[in-house]
Parts: sequence; structure tokens; C-alpha cells
Amino acid sequence: MRRRSFWCLPRWLVLHWAAVCRPQRQRPFQLGLLQRQPKAGHLPRRLCRLARQPPTRPAPTPSPTRTATPTRVISTSPVTLPAPLYLIDSNTKQIVRLDADGKTVIPITSEVKPVTDFDVSPPDGSLVYVSDNDLILADAMGRNRKILVNGDSLTLKELQENWWTRVIDAPRWSPDGKQIAFGLGGINLIAPTGGKPQLIQPNDPNDFDPVKSGGARRFRPVSWSPDGTRLLLQFSWYIEAGGHAVKNLGDGRLVELESTSGLYYTPFWNMKGTQVYRCDMATGLAGYCEDKTGEGLYAFDAGTGQKRPLIVGVGGKCTIVKSFYQAKDGQLFMFMAFATTTELFSQSVTPRPLIRFGMYRAAPDATNRTELRSDIYNVWDALWSPDAVGSAIISGKTSWWDGEDENTVMWVPIDSTKPPVLLPVNGGTLRWGK
Repeated sequence: MRRRSFWCLPRWLVLHWAAVCRPQRQRPFQLGLLQRQPKAGHLPRRLCRLARQPPTRPAPTPSPTRTATPTRVISTSPVTLPAPLYLIDSNTKQIVRLDADGKTVIPITSEVKPVTDFDVSPPDGSLVYVSDNDLILADAMGRNRKILVNGDSLTLKELQENWWTRVIDAPRWSPDGKQIAFGLGGINLIAPTGGKPQLIQPNDPNDFDPVKSGGARRFRPVSWSPDGTRLLLQFSWYIEAGGHAVKNLGDGRLVELESTSGLYYTPFWNMKGTQVYRCDMATGLAGYCEDKTGEGLYAFDAGTGQKRPLIVGVGGKCTIVKSFYQAKDGQLFMFMAFATTTELFSQSVTPRPLIRFGMYRAAPDATNRTELRSDIYNVWDALWSPDAVGSAIISGKTSWWDGEDENTVMWVPIDSTKPPVLLPVNGGTLRWGK
């Protein structure tokens, strides 16, 4: 029997499974390296076929390397946040709210089963979340609870064998708050007032021609474009690897992003909704860190899916870009780290390497990058404030591989004269509220 590979599994699948089936341990939802997956029914299992394609445009400027780890002082004094911060608490597996005063923590949900994912409506702060395979609507304080979609109650075996057809996941509010996208046998839309969901992008049938594509695709929503006209989707092929695609809601057209590999960080939209930015993490796995050409960040045309590299590795190290954000003035904000293949992927090193990220700002084309702070962090997940004055981050204290275990949440301002602040919450799936 072939050994199953965890590199090919979509990270959302691993984290969702962990939250539903192993409620004693909550892992944050969005970002970071894919983790080892338990064996399960029809989940993706074969080793990714990694193919690195040479850039078709002039090579971008390389990134600098870091040579030292500065001393960091973390404050525990309350700090005023840009807005209330919502997250799934590590202990209760329920949604909690940290008020903008930086100290008041309010429990929001009290479901019998764990909350596995949620989102906050941009206009009014209403919540949509998933618990016990139900899609649930509530106001910003968890009141006026209403089940929008009553999903099947699944045993662990049923969950494993029917993941792609019967499991509700990844609820995402549209920018105007008038629609909710979610995964269930493909991509669905439903109004917050209720009604029958509309399946706008079904999963491919299992006999989908694998010669003309990577195989049958299983879709889930990632995020809406800022103007609400497109949906960024993640798909997993049946039964290995995957990629991303853009669904045009006007004409129904589906545009796959040009392939770079099968291992990525969560992609992000630019402010105009015309490009998608994504870090390719397979360069290190394929050994390209050592040849000094490992790409750190790609830009994809949302209309054609074509890619171009923006940031590349240098000095025998890969450049890793995560938690990307574009402010209204066009400036780019991100966390970057520099690591070798061994540091990124070796499980034999004891203790496992700890990869730390610095906070950076760049021009809209990713040039003129400026390090905003001298201190660096083990960033597992991050959520930039809308005005880009800082970022809430999930920062573990163990290693790159296990960095999410503690679920420590901090506020890190871009003003280097202000210290980072340890927030009085622990958990994952960060969202700003109203």
C-alpha cells in the first residue's frame, strides 16, 4: 500500500476535521503549513506532483536575508484595538469577542458542538457560523440565532466518507452583506433572510476526465472580491493536490489560477479585485531554495489566471510571504521570513526549526520593501487592521511545525516605538467586528 502524503491535503480540511472530530484541540483556520492528516475514507492521499515553471516576465528583485534575532519585549497592558476582535476560543471551541478596549472578553456562542468556522458581515457585524454541520446566523452579540441550512448530523465515519457532498464549511459574507457563500457539494449562495441555497459551482463528478485536467475538483470558498463580483475558490483534485480559481458571478465563468505547485498559503485579493496574491510554498519542497530562485510571492490576473512572480528568494533561502494585505492607498503589508529547505520541511531536526517573520511594507508592485519593526515573530495566522496601523497575530512559542498549538494572540503595531501587546484571548480564525 502506498504511503499517504500530508503535503497534498488542503489545510482547511485538516483543521476542520480536527475541530469537528477532536474537539479537545482547536487549530486556527486560515494560514500556515499543512499538517499531517489522519487516514480517512476518500480524502486526498497521493503525493503531489510538483512542477516548477520558469517565470515568463523579467525576474523581480530578490529579498534581503536576516542575520540576527533581535530581543523583543511584549507588553501585557491593555491596548485600544481598531475594532472588536472575534475568534474561536481554544478552550471552549466557541466564538468570543474581544472589545476594542483590548481587555473585555465576551462569550458570543454557546453551541453544544464546537464552532468550526465563521465570518462577520462587513456592513453590520452579523455572524454566520458552522456548528454540528448547521449553517447558523446571529447578530453581533450572538443573539437572534437562526439556522439557515440544517445539515446532516454525521458520525466520524460518515464525515470521512462523505466530506465533499454532505459537510457544510467555509461561510463567507459578501461585502454588501446580502449574500453568504459556503461549501456543500460545491459553492452555494444563500441570503441572510433564508430560503433555498443556490448551487453556483458544483463539484466535478468523480469520472471527470483526468486527462484534460488534474482530475475531479472539490470546491470551497476562500473570499469575495472587494467589489463582490467574484469569488476566490480553493479546490482539491480527486484525489490529490489542488489549486485556486476565480468564479465570475456575472457570467458564471470559472478561471483557474495558473499552476505553480500543489502547496500554497491562503491567497488574498488586491483592493480593486483584479489580482490575487499568493505565496508558493513548494519551491522549498522541490529543492529550489538552494538554487537561489525560490519565489516568495506571485500575482495572478483574476480575469485570465496568468501569474507573474513579485518576490523571489536570495542567498540560498526561500522567501516566505504570508498574511498579505493591500491598504486603500495601494501599499502592501505582509509578514516575510527567509529559510532553507531543511528549516522549512525537515521533521528529523530536534528541536524543530522555528521560522520567524518580520513585518514589512512595500509599493503596490512589491518593490521598495521596508521592514517596519526589528522584532520578529512565529506568525501562524495574522489579520491586518483595515487602516493598516497594525496586525493581530497568532504566535506560538514552540516551532514552525507546531507554532499554532498555544494559539497566543498579540497585537503588533507598525509603529516600531510601540511594543507588541499580548491580548487576553487564545484561539484562531481571527475576524474584525463592528
